[in-house]
Amino acid sequence: MLKSRLQCLTLALAATAWLSACGTEGDTGPRGPEGPEGPEGPEGPEGPEGPEGPEGPEGPPGPGTLMAESSLDVTAAFAAGCNNPLTVTIDVPAAGTVVVSTQAWIAVEHSSGTRDLLNLTTASDAGSCGVGPYGAAVDIPADYASATSFHSVSLQRPFPVTAGASTFSFNGVMQLGQSSGDAVVYANMIAVFFPD
Repeated sequence: MLKSRLQCLTLALAATAWLSACGTEGDTGPRGPEGPEGPEGPEGPEGPEGPEGPEGPEGPPGPGTLMAESSLDVTAAFAAGCNNPLTVTIDVPAAGTVVVSTQAWIAVEHSSGTRDLLNLTTASDAGSCGVGPYGAAVDIPADYASATSFHSVSLQRPFPVTAGASTFSFNGVMQLGQSSGDAVVYANMIAVFFPD
């Protein structure tokens, strides 16, 4: 019995000593410095596809050829002087060459005893009706019988061009024997651009 009391007294004294040694809890100390950055985590799963963006602006014209055409399906009479029954305009993006092809169905009213001479050409202006290597002629001798004859004419001519719009003309002049029945019945012009 005495031994048990002694043990309890010893334990009580030990607890009192421990409490005296520990004392009361003090204030929280200041925050320590930030630790080093941890290693990068694993890559997450791929997110869903976003919506389609708006359509971008139209790009510049490519390096290929461009083409323009015009046609005449109403009879155009050849008056006195230089005539310009048809033109074609083409707009090109850079310097190069435009090749103009012209086809026409021509009527010539001929009176026996008078020579008929029609000169046709393709030019870069409406007032050029001169004879040259890119022209064609319809020539009917004076001793032919009076009649209206029809003639198919084809012309082709290259023109150097710079960027922008260019207009080319199908021109004709009755050098001899002009009359009211001389005319272009049908015609077409095709202009094709080839870049440098």
